[in-house]
Amino acid sequence: PIEKQDHRLLLVTASEADIQALRHWPVSDQILTQFLQKLAQYQPRTIGLNLYRDMPVEPGYQSLVNQFKTQDNLFVICKKNEKNKPGVPAPPDAPPLQVGFNDVMRDSDHILRRQLL
Repeated sequence: PIEKQDHRLLLVTASEADIQALRHWPVSDQILTQFLQKLAQYQPRTIGLNLYRDMPVEPGYQSLVNQFKTQDNLFVICKKNEKNKPGVPAPPDAPPLQVGFNDVMRDSDHILRRQLL
């Protein structure tokens, strides 16, 4: 059934227009840190960063590392290896307890019916 919108959740996306305005992709660690700091001002319970960040994107890598260490409600992702496809590691300095994944399991008929917790 269609559920009502849950106003406790906020999804922030980077659109193609955002990328064009920045004139650079991927976004630098400095800009990502500034975004996370601004978001933290609203005291969210949890922030899930669904953006692969397996290597530094200077400038600003050290500030992003500091953000990981001071913001314990921030969770980042990695991607596991698949058959012939390499995975994507988590950010190298992310605390292990703040690393999750966004891989999904499809049933044999290729329909997504569940997700691991």
